[in-house]
Amino acid sequence: MHSIGAPVENIDTAARITEIKNQHHALEERLDALNATLHLTPDEDLEVHRIKRDKLTLKDQLLALESQG
Repeated sequence: MHSIGAPVENIDTAARITEIKNQHHALEERLDALNATLHLTPDEDLEVHRIKRDKLTLKDQLLALESQG
């Protein structure tokens, strides 16, 4: 339930921030799992690089949203 008088933009922003944090956490867990393996396959190595790139993108989006508030 939304607070009475809370601007819709703030609610949408808060929901987006939560979504980004959840996505970032999921990527972090996958990265941890990959890093726990002794040897990565070429596909897993590519996945590690993709995850790192995606995490940075999400972090940038999070910082942008948080600076708006």
